[in-house]
Amino acid sequence: MDELGRREPVGVARMLADSPRPLKICAPMVRFSKLPFRMLVRHFGCDLAFSSMIMADSFVKSEKARTNEFVTCASEPSPLIVQFAANNVDDFVRASSLVYGYCDGVDLNCGCPQKWAMQDGFGSALLKSPQIIYDIVRQTRNQVISHGDFSISVKLRLKPTIEETVDMCRQIEATGVSFLTMHARTPAMRTEPADMSALKTIVQSLSVPLVANGDCFSLEDYERMSEQTGARGVMAARGLLENPAMFAGYSSTPLECVEMYLKLCLRYGLPIASFNKLLYWMLERNCSKSERLNIASCQTLPQVVDYFTDNYGISVGPV
Repeated sequence: MDELGRREPVGVARMLADSPRPLKICAPMVRFSKLPFRMLVRHFGCDLAFSSMIMADSFVKSEKARTNEFVTCASEPSPLIVQFAANNVDDFVRASSLVYGYCDGVDLNCGCPQKWAMQDGFGSALLKSPQIIYDIVRQTRNQVISHGDFSISVKLRLKPTIEETVDMCRQIEATGVSFLTMHARTPAMRTEPADMSALKTIVQSLSVPLVANGDCFSLEDYERMSEQTGARGVMAARGLLENPAMFAGYSSTPLECVEMYLKLCLRYGLPIASFNKLLYWMLERNCSKSERLNIASCQTLPQVVDYFTDNYGISVGPV
């Protein structure tokens, strides 16, 4: 974070409400929703990007965590939302104050179903302690947000019944939340289809905009989910990892997308392990597994660039 990355918030809630079509949104993904990937998906039709999920307590305590976990720049498009995982008001409020002025809003993760997160009261564990959610939103609104266009949002999962889910969403709405994102599965669900009817019911029960999340792997899925739910935005996660150009209508990752990804990573940097893993997914529909493993074995980014230059004729010049 530096002065070059400072920005005036654009008003995400207003964008969601006023857009002639639902917004196309890139989900917060640990290790992957870094600056190069956010820039990449924005180039290929994404309207709004989230940061990776950041642990609020570490972000507050450690300068190294702040440097590693959140980087932006003057050329990164707005809107940008920073997502924090927190299990108490103080950590979330303090972390939000540190990124205020460098993004367009902050988001509380209440959807992560991973065991490590839930054991420590993070992510989906908060669905069982909704008062913490209410307090975090209310206190962030009161203590951090001085600009009316800066958003405070919450990413959720379904509770066991639709009645419980709607009641929780209405309670959060009453605290002054800007918008909500709902992954249409419960924390216990994994491969079961996302519940579009639940999303539609929630949309019809709220005044604030709702973003739909779950099973968006193509532009056709975006259109289907928009029509079935009435949501004001559709968020994709794995679909964008496999094809960052998905929202632009590509059925698989085009070569120009790979080329831009290489350029952005060279310019802004990305740990080689995250870089290789993401590239492996991006090429799943384009290359054989053996070729993807060969690419993933490269130890440095320049080695990857050389591979694509020699085998695909990619020229990595200015971004």
